[in-house]
Order: sequence, then structure tokens, then C-alpha cells
Amino acid sequence: MSEEFAEIREKRCKFLKAVYDLAHGRPTAHVSKADVALRLGMDVGDREGFDEFMAIVQYFDDLGCIRTCQSGAEGYREYGDLRITGQGVDKVEESAR
Repeated sequence: MSEEFAEIREKRCKFLKAVYDLAHGRPTAHVSKADVALRLGMDVGDREGFDEFMAIVQYFDDLGCIRTCQSGAEGYREYGDLRITGQGVDKVEESAR
């Protein structure tokens, strides 16, 4: 496994865990994307960091582990909140075993 791939996997694991922690494991809780990025130490202020962060969001959204909640202008998925799904909770709790 390449070092770059290992780094991506590590960030993905930390991302889902951060969403889980911030939501206190509750699928009904909304979590701010900014809080998740802060917890991961990702700089979403620059384009590269932002794109990397949104790629992780999209990855877990596609898997059904999180849902993005739009707020404000329709279609601006980069703003607003996330919710962890039951499937996302299971994934985090399985990896903790």
C-alpha cells in the first residue's frame, strides 16, 4: 500500500470518528463541517485543503455513512452540517472493537 493511500485511509478513519464524536454517536445530531475540519487539523481555508476535505465528505456520503444537510443557498454542499447515519455509527463502533 502506498504511503499516500495509507494517509488517505487514516484521514478517512479520523473523519468518520470525528463526526461520530461530535454527534455523540447520535444519528439525529447535526455536526458542523467546520468543526470536523478543525478536529482533523485540516486547513479548509485554501483550495487544496478544502477539496481534500470535500472529497472525504463525498466518499462517506456515497457510502451512506453520513448525510450532508444543506443550509442557506441550495446546492452549496460545502456549507452546512453533516449527520452520521446508523450505518456510519456501526462502522465506527466496529472499528473500535
